[in-house]
Amino acid sequence: MKLMADNKLDAIVFPHQKRPVVPVGEIQVERNGSLGSVTGFPSIVVPGGFTKPTATAKIGVPVGIEFLGRPWQEGLLIEIGYAYEQGTKNRKMPPTTPVLP
Repeated sequence: MKLMADNKLDAIVFPHQKRPVVPVGEIQVERNGSLGSVTGFPSIVVPGGFTKPTATAKIGVPVGIEFLGRPWQEGLLIEIGYAYEQGTKNRKMPPTTPVLP
């Protein structure tokens, strides 16, 4: 809270996970996503882009970007997340998604 107040920040932004998803059976480590849980501050995760394509992930793996806000500022976080999504257009439909009529 002090960091946000001293720097006049509405939110802090960071990658939701330091490491992309791991193969089935391996343990996911280096998560940032617990910061909201530990502090009790509200957070929102939105599409942040994709990793580089690989042989097993032809378009890459989607990654999230997390915004951590001040207590009781959920509405502002939703505005920030929505503005980020609209400004970046990082969300892409999976190639297997059927065309809707």
